[in-house]
Amino acid sequence: MRNAMLNLTDIVHPRLARQAANVGVSTMNSWAHRGYFDAFDGVQTTPGKARPFTVLDAIRLNVMKEFNIVGVDPAASSKIVTRPDFTSLVESILFDSRDDIIIGFDGFSMVSATNSMTIKDIKNMGYGNFSHIDLSEAAMHVMSFLRATKGVPLPSAVDEDNIEN
Repeated sequence: MRNAMLNLTDIVHPRLARQAANVGVSTMNSWAHRGYFDAFDGVQTTPGKARPFTVLDAIRLNVMKEFNIVGVDPAASSKIVTRPDFTSLVESILFDSRDDIIIGFDGFSMVSATNSMTIKDIKNMGYGNFSHIDLSEAAMHVMSFLRATKGVPLPSAVDEDNIEN
C-alpha cells in the first residue's frame, strides 16, 4: 500500500482506518463491542487483538461516522454500509469518477441519488424523514488520507492499536 494505487481490498492498519475516518478510539471500541464491524471485510480477530480493516472498511467507518452525525443509529448504518449496493456505489465513485452521489436513510431503507436531485425530489419518491450524507465526499476523504499517509499511521500520544473485535 505504499504507492498511490489503493485497492478496496487492501488491508490498512486499524489506527490508520480510525484516523482516516476521524473516529475516536472509544467509539471504535464501543462499535466493535456491539458487533457493528462483524460484517466488514477485514479479517476477524480474537478479543483484545487489533482488527485489520480494508480500504473499503475505512470508507464504511467514515460513512457510519457521518451518518451518526446526522442522527442515524450506528446499528442501522452498519447494516447500510455492508450491503452489496453500497459497495457498488463506492466503486462507481472511485472507478467511474462519480462525485455526485448522496446516500440516505429514511429509517427503513437506504436511498441513493445524485446531487442533482433535491431532498424534495427524494421525499416525493415516498421517503419521509430522510437523513443523508455526501457519499462521494466521504469516500474520497478516506482515499485522500490513505494516499497521503502512504499506509503509515500518524504518530499518536496513546497506544491505540488494540481496537477490539
